[in-house]
Amino acid sequence: MLALLPALTMSAKKKEFYNSKSMIVGITTNNTTFYSAGLGSKIFDNRIPRFDFALRLNGDKFDPEGTVRQMNNMGVGKKILDLLVERDKGALSENLLKQRAWQNIQLADVERAAHGKYDPNTILKEDILPILESNYILLIHEYGQKTKMLGGQKSKVAWIVLHVDIDQAKWDEVVNAWENLSRYDKINVNVSYVASGVAKEKENLYTYNDHNYSGLIRDIARKAPALAVRGQILNRSTYSANIGTKNGVKPGWDLVRVFRQSIDKDGKMVSSEIGKARAGVPVGDSIIELRTVAGKTGSYKNGDQAVLMPVGRTGRSLMFQWKEKMQALRYDFDININMSNAAVLHVHEIDLRVGMLGKKDLPYKDNIGTPFFGSIGTGMGIGALFLKGCELEAYGMLQLEGWTCSAKDGFEFVTSDDGKKSKESIYGGYVNLPLGVRLQVNLAYPLRIVGGVEYGIKLVGFNKDIERCIIDPQDWKRHDLNFFVGLRYAY
Repeated sequence: MLALLPALTMSAKKKEFYNSKSMIVGITTNNTTFYSAGLGSKIFDNRIPRFDFALRLNGDKFDPEGTVRQMNNMGVGKKILDLLVERDKGALSENLLKQRAWQNIQLADVERAAHGKYDPNTILKEDILPILESNYILLIHEYGQKTKMLGGQKSKVAWIVLHVDIDQAKWDEVVNAWENLSRYDKINVNVSYVASGVAKEKENLYTYNDHNYSGLIRDIARKAPALAVRGQILNRSTYSANIGTKNGVKPGWDLVRVFRQSIDKDGKMVSSEIGKARAGVPVGDSIIELRTVAGKTGSYKNGDQAVLMPVGRTGRSLMFQWKEKMQALRYDFDININMSNAAVLHVHEIDLRVGMLGKKDLPYKDNIGTPFFGSIGTGMGIGALFLKGCELEAYGMLQLEGWTCSAKDGFEFVTSDDGKKSKESIYGGYVNLPLGVRLQVNLAYPLRIVGGVEYGIKLVGFNKDIERCIIDPQDWKRHDLNFFVGLRYAY
């Protein structure tokens, strides 16, 4: 009787959510349709009776202190413990805990048992405490006001996550009261605040479709990592995992961390991150193809896990650009969207450059300052992915460029053919079409080294004083090949 309970204290160990097995988290929520949404296939349904309550809101957000106090006054934490040990059956039972623990056994555990490290019952004991420790309350409130948007409407959804405070000490209380229900009923289980926020959703939250909950799921995953969406690596021939668009994953956008379980010298399971991958082409709504961007490729055989990381797809590059007589600093900000597992679309939202041109070949070089220029551009590019962490991109931009140079010591620039016009400061401007090729190679993800070559085509020029006084006298070819190299930070 109670075969699992005495050994639990000795063998159980605390596991972080992303390091544990595919299902250990239980959720109690006031919005039961949430169970059929993105996290529904990844969590246990801790549906308890008599869960009516008054929302505790502070503006458009939940009031953490008031909500925790209300949940504790209602004894919600104890009701969840009662559910886990099936108190309503008139006696405490370990059957539900066993059932949930068995759902966590993966191929890696079976192989470990086959090698004689542990028998399956011992594996089962290891998973009981993490299941007890990983229970949460998720409260959701959708605001009635909606903003019309392209393709539908957008609404705000307030949410709060609370943790049910069951740990080893609390479980010891339960074990000691297992045969004495009156003693068990006196056990108190509190809840504590984890995180809260306001997410944006398309359509009405209560008119459920496959994508309604993506904003909510992503916001929760950012702020409450224990509830991050995750799934098992399926295979390597078509690298994929069983998390998909219905779990809030954005194809071509999101990043996943890949974790692997292994056995330490004491025969205990440990987990560590082995790589990162980008979400690629969806297969239905519950599977996503993956592309490794750093580290190793995950394996189904090893029971590897893919954990969603809702990070931005922005890239920032700082580069040095040069050609004959010209040097410039260049900053590029772009958004990257996977088109497939082999191609990336880059939207270069802003490209800023500032630089200078040499003047040593000008006869009046000692009478003028350094010619400076600056530019701002925007454009798009297509990148081809190869090897691991390498990308070759071809891009084009529309660029507005301005020049200036000032005279000194009383000197004036002659700005007309007849020599009758002169100025102390001159200016010039161009509308250009830069075309380039950029190579990226991972250094230490997400930091990369970047380099390439570019050719600038002039579309329109205005105020040609700079050409007359600075560029043409040096026979400098503005529109020619130039080179750049630098660092890029991008997920």
